[in-house]
Amino acid sequence: MWSPKLAPLPKLQQALQDSAGGPLLLFSSVAALLGSAGQANYSAANAALDAAAASSQHAGLPACSVQWGAWAGAGMAASSDLVARKVAALGMAMIQPAVGMAALERLLAVPAMAVSPRFLQPVAPAVPFVWGRFLSRMRQVRMVPC
Repeated sequence: MWSPKLAPLPKLQQALQDSAGGPLLLFSSVAALLGSAGQANYSAANAALDAAAASSQHAGLPACSVQWGAWAGAGMAASSDLVARKVAALGMAMIQPAVGMAALERLLAVPAMAVSPRFLQPVAPAVPFVWGRFLSRMRQVRMVPC
C-alpha cells in the first residue's frame, strides 16, 4: 500500500508549487494515528501523507491530509462485516457516505483553503468516534516506555 499512496506525491507537490494552483488535499487514514495489527505498511504510508501535508504547509503551500475512517457502503471496508466489527471494537463507527461527502464538501468550502497555506491543521481526522467506547478501550491499553 506504500507505493500507490506515495509514488505520485512528489509530482503533485511540484505541480502545486510550479503552478500556484489550488490546495493539496491528501486522503489519508486514521490508521496513521491509531495503527492496527497487520497494517504497519498501510499505517506508515498514511503517516507519510500526513507528514507531506505538514511539510507542504511549512513550505508555504496550502495542504491538508484527511485521516478518513472506514466508510460504510463503499470503499475497502464496506463489504466486510468483520471490518465493521473491528471498527466498532476500536470505538469508532463507519462513516456513512452522505456524512462523509458532507464533511468533504465543508472542507473544500473553507474559503481560506484556497488562499492561505495555513488554512487549518495539516492533518484533519474524519472519524466518527464513539468516545465512551474508544476512551474505555484506551484505558485498557498498556503503554510500554521505549
